[in-house]
Order: sequence, then structure tokens, then C-alpha cells
Amino acid sequence: MSPLAFIIRVVPVYLLSLALTGVGASVLGPWMPSTWRMPLAILALVEFAALLTFRRARTWSTLLLLAFAITVGALLRLLVAPWRLDWGLALAASVAWPSMVITVGWKTGAGLRTLGWGTWAAAWIYILSWFALLLLVGRPPASAAWGTAGVAIFSALTLTWAAALPTRRADEPASSIAAEIYLIGMNLSLAASMLLRS
Repeated sequence: MSPLAFIIRVVPVYLLSLALTGVGASVLGPWMPSTWRMPLAILALVEFAALLTFRRARTWSTLLLLAFAITVGALLRLLVAPWRLDWGLALAASVAWPSMVITVGWKTGAGLRTLGWGTWAAAWIYILSWFALLLLVGRPPASAAWGTAGVAIFSALTLTWAAALPTRRADEPASSIAAEIYLIGMNLSLAASMLLRS
């Protein structure tokens, strides 16, 4: 996939997903009681599984990504309420930082591709640890160290992910690629917000 194809096809879907996350957090989230955390988490997991299953189906993958984005926004609003997260800052971070890192990763190329599996593994360990602490402690971890680790891990993941972009097929659905950068961008923005607020 060329840089121009990425900008024209993938970036608009990514930005729409971020906008819908903002809608879920700012419009739907305030109206939802805290007892909806578990149903929303289950819905998000089902949508995520469906998104992975239908990622090659153009229309379905787009619809599922957008539904997932709204659900994530509402769920995050309930999960991170103790932080009083600045949603504008979080969404800005999920655009600005990946934009810079993707450019570097794209130019670096093949040298970073071999590290991709390691950065994905580190990212999943970080995410699962976040949820484990949430279940054990009752609220998400919010510390400078946790935020710094998240920014470092998801920046490295963005670099290796972007290094592999030139090898992606041109006919791959844009929403499939947008879903990947959406997951990376949302985690980057949460980690950056933790770092800045602690």
C-alpha cells in the first residue's frame, strides 16, 4: 500500500472511528450508570471478535469498526471516570503522535518488520495487565510509570506496524487497516493521558 492510498482510504475511516469514540464518551457515556460496565465490556468483546472475523468483508468490517468505536467510547467513559480524562487531549494524542511515528516507521522499512511480533506481544501483555489490575483493584492504574510504559510500548508497535504498511495488499479493506491503527491509537492516547495527568 502506498502512502497516498493510506491517506485517502484508511485515514478517513480512522478519523471517523475516533470521532465516534468521542461521541460514545461525551454523549452516551454520561447517561450510562456504572452498572453498565460489564454489559458494555461484553458487547465490546463481541464486536471485537466480529471485527476480527469479518475483517475482509468491506461493508461489515466498516460497520463493525464504527459500532466498536462508539461502544469503546462509552465503556472508557465508565472505566476511567476517576481520572477525569480530558477527551479532547486523548483524541488529539491518538492523531498527532501516530502521525509522526507512522511516518518514521514507514521510512525505516524492512529493518523494523522483524520486531513486529515482539511489539504486538508486549502490547497485549500491557492491555491484559491493565484489565487485570482493573478487576483486582477496582480502578485502572493511573501513574506516570504506567503511562510511560504504555507510550513506549505503543510507540514501538506503531513503528513496526508502519514499517509493514508498504507490504500490505492494495485491495485489503481500508477498515481492516483502520481497525489496527485505531486500537494502537486509542491505547497510545490513554497512556499519554495517564502520563500527562499523573
